[in-house]
Amino acid sequence: MATTCANPKCNLALKGTNPKKRFCNVSCKNIAAYLYRLEKYDWEEKMQKKRRKNMQILEYLISLGFLKITKNELQKMGFDFTASYIAHKDKLGRKAVRFGNIYLVIVTETDCEIELVKTETE
Repeated sequence: MATTCANPKCNLALKGTNPKKRFCNVSCKNIAAYLYRLEKYDWEEKMQKKRRKNMQILEYLISLGFLKITKNELQKMGFDFTASYIAHKDKLGRKAVRFGNIYLVIVTETDCEIELVKTETE
């Protein structure tokens, strides 16, 4: 009995005799997992994309040597402040949000500083 790929976008017939096989290849498995997450966890998936974009913006600014920037400039670049993780206080008591290995420190209502996270070996 031939079965079809469990990816709703594929539906190709599966080859082989393994009855546990559900997908025709790894790509189909990954696409099906992504579609499932979009269906069940749509909000979190959108936030994750925004967080990745925020990290890319911060990494780009660091590569150019910019460590101080205004919130307005960040927003013009596409930075989304609503997609941050839980904020905490840095050593000086300022609000800081971590994106990967980068902290975005809110210095004033309009200004921010970008800091790299120090590892235990540094």
